[in-house]
Amino acid sequence: MFHQLKLEPEDIQSFSYLTWKANTSFPSDFLKLMPNLEILDLRNNGMTDLPSFQGLEYLNQINLRGNNITFILPDTFSFNPNLEQIRMGGNHLSSLEKPVFPNSLILLDLVDNRITKISNESLANLHDLRILYLNNNPLERVEAGAFSQLKNLTELSLDYSRLFTFPVLKDLPKLANLSISYSLFSSTKLIASPSTNGLLEPDPRVMLETETENTNFYSSTSPTGKGGDDDAETISQTTMNNNGKIMDDLLLTGVTTAGDSSAGRSLMITDADDMDIETEDMLSFNEAPEKSEENSAGMNIQNEQIIGDLFALKKLILVNDDLKSLSWMGFLPNLTDLVLSRNEIQVIPEGFFRNLPSVKHVDLSKNSISSLSELSAPLLTFLDLSNNFIPYLDQNYFQTVRKLKVLSLASNKVFKIRFTQTS
Repeated sequence: MFHQLKLEPEDIQSFSYLTWKANTSFPSDFLKLMPNLEILDLRNNGMTDLPSFQGLEYLNQINLRGNNITFILPDTFSFNPNLEQIRMGGNHLSSLEKPVFPNSLILLDLVDNRITKISNESLANLHDLRILYLNNNPLERVEAGAFSQLKNLTELSLDYSRLFTFPVLKDLPKLANLSISYSLFSSTKLIASPSTNGLLEPDPRVMLETETENTNFYSSTSPTGKGGDDDAETISQTTMNNNGKIMDDLLLTGVTTAGDSSAGRSLMITDADDMDIETEDMLSFNEAPEKSEENSAGMNIQNEQIIGDLFALKKLILVNDDLKSLSWMGFLPNLTDLVLSRNEIQVIPEGFFRNLPSVKHVDLSKNSISSLSELSAPLLTFLDLSNNFIPYLDQNYFQTVRKLKVLSLASNKVFKIRFTQTS
């Protein structure tokens, strides 16, 4: 073929072959004709077996998406010391029991396969791996040490899995982006310890990255559905002053009115038909702290921290995972974006935001939150608490939130607001 095209195969550095047919196969020595190959694209060929990559010393990227590959032999990539990217999404891989990928990998894409388990050995050799995509697998079990050797991992996605419990994610010093949404955990309460405290004290040795970029992070992660916020009528909109306190220009007329556009701050409350606004000195309005859960023997237990010590983590998405509480989350000093919508969270623990000193964007919409306490989040600019069951608002909740620009309380049951009259 190469001679017919008047090409010298040893000069080829990038080769792509897509047939869109089933059961495509290659001669065993076909790729050996291109010893200087760096990029290989064999997507959508219906292959059931992998060709030999022997002799491709300079191979750097392989794309094998959309085939029918069911297994990988242990020595498949042993002849490719410079291989950094493997994309094998949309195949039929079902097991990752032993290391089969080269130590040199930086990106591994295994989206849309049939993987049910990741063992402690599966990825243990991938010390340089930075990006790992495991979305859309029927993943039921991740052993406790499965990710422990991935010290250079910066991005991990486990969306749309079938995990029974939350995977243990600790001591991953460079992990910045984590998404485990629509995984339907039985609940984090299944992982419990009778002595573990739910909140960690900040480590003074950790350097905070408070000047990280603020993003409108994954605003479309949650599909529309639960709640009626699209049809809800805006009852009241107010502005926030520079001290982060609710100003006394709340509108009780039921007419939608723009807030202070120059300040760019807004608050929206809906479903507040019987709202009562009290202008009085502030009362102690904090609810009782979250109760610890009971096991079958009646013993009080607290959830173990399973996300903690991830000092590089900046973005965390856990949507529609049946999370019941927040006590399993440890100290995350550089987290800027937190998306926990569509869960069953009932209480924001007192002091919760002190574990997130850099947080700017928080989405807790479509949960079952029925009470608030002081939001100790000095850098917070966006807070979505819509579609919950919050009945009261107290000025003390927001006294330290001085940079808040957007606060959504749509589709709650707010009927009373307490704030101090200002002159």
